[in-house]
This record gives sequence, C-alpha cells and structure tokens, in this order.
Amino acid sequence: MPDDRDPHAALREALDGADPPASLREVDDAVVADLAAAITAAREEQARLLAASGEASLRHVPKFLRGPVKKVIGL
Repeated sequence: MPDDRDPHAALREALDGADPPASLREVDDAVVADLAAAITAAREEQARLLAASGEASLRHVPKFLRGPVKKVIGL
C-alpha cells in the first residue's frame, strides 16, 4: 500500500520529530521516502533485538525471580 504522506513529514516522524537536514529538501521525494522507510525499519529491528537480548539475559536469573525482575526492569 503506497504512503500518500509528504516524504519529508514521514522522515521527520522517523527521526522522532527532529527536523532533518535542510539539504534533504534538494533530494528527490522518492529517495527521502526510502530513507524514512529505512530509518523506520532499522529502529524497529533495533527495538526487536533489544527486547530479545533483554529476554535472553533473563536466562541468568533463577526462574522463580524472573517475573519480579521483568517487572522491575520493564520487560
């Protein structure tokens, strides 16, 4: 499904609201859209890997303590 939003707005959203460099206004909209998609995908992958590493680290905690530890660290 194509994204009908302004690619520069999508990039700003991908950057968590930070303004992208002004020089990107010179770049073709398709390239900016690809950049926004790449940043979004990279952040999603990073979040997935971080969650997986958090879960994997719990293997070092005794089973009966995992529930309370997860609650304390926010997993």
